[in-house]
Amino acid sequence: MLGISTMTRRWAKGLTVIAGLALALAWTGEARAVALFSGSSHTTLTITGFFDGAGAPIAKPGGLSLIGSSAVVDDFTDSFGDAGAGTSASFTILPPPPAEMGIGDGVSQDITAGGFAATGDSFAFAVINTDGYIDIHNGSGGIVEIAFELSYDYDLIATAGSPEKEFSFIDMFIDVLLVNDPEDEFDDEFLFSTDDFAESFFASATSESGSFSFSLFFAPGEGNRLAVYNDLEGYAEHIPEPAALALFGIGLAGLGWLRRRRAV
Repeated sequence: MLGISTMTRRWAKGLTVIAGLALALAWTGEARAVALFSGSSHTTLTITGFFDGAGAPIAKPGGLSLIGSSAVVDDFTDSFGDAGAGTSASFTILPPPPAEMGIGDGVSQDITAGGFAATGDSFAFAVINTDGYIDIHNGSGGIVEIAFELSYDYDLIATAGSPEKEFSFIDMFIDVLLVNDPEDEFDDEFLFSTDDFAESFFASATSESGSFSFSLFFAPGEGNRLAVYNDLEGYAEHIPEPAALALFGIGLAGLGWLRRRRAV
């Protein structure tokens, strides 16, 4: 059914990475100063064409159903400790997909996240995870090839006034996959996956834009759900030396958070 190879599932991404860094920082016992992170990520998954079983371009066949939807799965922000910390996250789904999709239609997500920790014993987290779906069913009488294009762009920034003594981090994930069995995440087939990050110790900013084209084939009566996931996850901390044990506790708790799996 697939026109391309699937990609290997990635494990222990997202906040587990941040948690591990928090543990490492806790052991150093160094004083921290102002830290902040911000990021934006945009994805659009578009239908670009229909083809018959021989590869010839065709109009959308009668009986072929493509229904789009988008949703925010997680929208979590928190800051704690002294008053000098805060977070924000937002999303926009542009435009709402039509009831029945054709060539040129798609599902899109625009998301942003940011946070800072500026004084005392303070931490800030921001997590926003969004899903876009195209539910496909071939009710026509022949094989249909459907062509898609994913376009994406993102900007990530993590800054620190004194890189030796403060820390911030923001991570971005984009995945495209077929949800073969909504009850079994191990049965998902990854078609495209990318992630990137900015953090104040090494790379303070990163950005990229790109596209990925692929085709899926459906025999008469076949269907599936095509999904695109767009996530941002960020962390900032300001921890004086006496509070290092508190950071260590947060790191331990965070190691129990694997990147969420969508229930669809």
